[in-house]
Amino acid sequence: MDSNFDFDRVVSAKEAADLLELKLQTVRVMISRHELETCETRLGRFITLDSVEEYKRSRLGVIGRPKREKS
Repeated sequence: MDSNFDFDRVVSAKEAADLLELKLQTVRVMISRHELETCETRLGRFITLDSVEEYKRSRLGVIGRPKREKS
């Protein structure tokens, strides 16, 4: 599976935190809440760059906590 995997389109939690200008713990909470898309490899869990970019776009200019969707 890893041989077909595009490692250019994934980042570590630390890299995602840096890109989003958030603390690492905040990104870990976002992962546990499925707010960021992750993928598992033999090397560990990575966050898709697309989900980081989408989150950044959705939060651009928004102040405060994101509103949770009611289910």
